[in-house]
Amino acid sequence: VANPGHNTTYANQLNSYGAASITLSADLSVTVSDTTVDGSTQTDNVTTAGGGETNPGQVGTAFFVGVSQTVLPKFSNPEVELVSGATDRVLAGTNTATNFTVKNLAFAKSRVRTLGNFSLVEDNLVGMNADGTETLSAAGQSGTSSSGEQWCIDVGNTTQDITVRHNYVKCDRSGIRRGNTGAGAARLLVEYNEVGRPAAGQTSTYDGILLIGAGQDDLIQYNYIHDQQGAGSELGYNAGVIINNLVVQENTYENNGKVLSGSPSNEPINISVKGINSNSIVKLYRNYVTKSGGIGIHVSATNRVWITQNSIFANGSIPG
Repeated sequence: VANPGHNTTYANQLNSYGAASITLSADLSVTVSDTTVDGSTQTDNVTTAGGGETNPGQVGTAFFVGVSQTVLPKFSNPEVELVSGATDRVLAGTNTATNFTVKNLAFAKSRVRTLGNFSLVEDNLVGMNADGTETLSAAGQSGTSSSGEQWCIDVGNTTQDITVRHNYVKCDRSGIRRGNTGAGAARLLVEYNEVGRPAAGQTSTYDGILLIGAGQDDLIQYNYIHDQQGAGSELGYNAGVIINNLVVQENTYENNGKVLSGSPSNEPINISVKGINSNSIVKLYRNYVTKSGGIGIHVSATNRVWITQNSIFANGSIPG
């Protein structure tokens, strides 16, 4: 598994499907700006005897999303995976790690967090092994420890100019999340991701994309969000914050708000907008919204929500 000129006397340390598997005994914190953690360097420098990738193939649904039916490509198998042991571990860019990039990795029972501005999370498998399979924890969930820790992709509460692009996410808790405390968050871009759920289901009504705190000029587009026990997207949860000019467009929300058996959950919704400051502006545009456990789009305790040109059909009944 070495290129010509490399030392060939070392034992092959790749796992059975050809990935370099790194077990984390502690969290990995990146504190320096302009840092890139890129698993594709394994592909560039280590190949099979025939010169091919050591972990070939793709996973994901390969879907057409939104009313415009934009192509969401599959996800290439990474050559490097980060695995938690008994305790849930995280690769985290701290608030001093601006312009932090993490890409082409698999996070098996581990997760990623960005706290520095201008960060990029791209082309990762999160909540699964590098071949797309799932390793269940003691809690029976993928992407969490036995204590049910945290979220798959966790965006800092006050960060600006974060991009979460083309990741395949499956975990117990909310797949992509921005939290509740602080102010100043702006220009979060979430696009071309697939957010599903583990084969074992989820332990509660967690959401595919969850934005709780304040934000400005955020954009969620071209994602396929499906099979969540909670909402596909939950936008706003705090009446004291302003979410200004949030645009959610050209996504597909399918089969959310259901438990593993297919019955409606306690949050049978595809998209939920609720409880935000009345000065907020939220736009839902040209989304494909179908097969929820109950409501297609739910707006509660808020106003100034613009809903136009969405395709909303074949959802469940409204709870009485």
